Amino acid sequence: APPHRNIHRMLDITLNVSVALYFACAYNLEKDGFIYIFCFPEYYSPHSNYIESFYENILNSKKTKSYFKNFKVCSHSYSNDRIKAQSGGFIFFPGETFSPINSIYYKKIKINALDKKEILDYLNIAFHINEAKIFPEKDKIAKQIKEKFMSDLFSSEEVNIDSEITSCFERISYELNMSYKKEKMELLRYLRKEKEDLLTFVSNQIQETNDSSKKSDNSDNKNKLFSKINNTFDFYSKMI
Repeated sequence: APPHRNIHRMLDITLNVSVALYFACAYNLEKDGFIYIFCFPEYYSPHSNYIESFYENILNSKKTKSYFKNFKVCSHSYSNDRIKAQSGGFIFFPGETFSPINSIYYKKIKINALDKKEILDYLNIAFHINEAKIFPEKDKIAKQIKEKFMSDLFSSEEVNIDSEITSCFERISYELNMSYKKEKMELLRYLRKEKEDLLTFVSNQIQETNDSSKKSDNSDNKNKLFSKINNTFDFYSKMI
């Protein structure tokens, strides 16, 4: 198996609100359920050249690890009956450290426990959404589906620190745009934490690749990357 596979995380999602409602109601009928409505700036298809390369690179790369905050949102191909029935997708969390999704990406809706049975009956009658439809292949578990998906990927380019920094900046820019109602001091604290985490990631990556023959080159590269990061965060701070 490729190195680091056990540390990568996938969060199953659905692109169908009725399916989401089914899962929020179908289990623990005595407890309230919740639906999380996500809004992301982009998502990738399994057939996208970018995401195919991205997956293979972060699983096999012996040089640069993926930055743990650069999560990716993917839609599944509909080659499997269960995935098709569930309009399935997933959020992929790379890296060796888990980082929760910023709350600006989602809204949380509570489903009262007393309403669950009625909602399930309505979904069945109105949309034919029930256990038989949601799980057409009970012998196929999600783990098998994901392993098959991962085994079909191919690689065309290496993961590198520059691309991870760029992805991080794209995420931060979006999060700042979506956080315009927050107080300035709260946003500045957010930027300080993001900057600290990114600088630590870059420093660790360069340290892992450092050796006596390339020590000066790595030092120069580190200075350039730190300068880029500091300048970008200075710009973000001035724009708040």
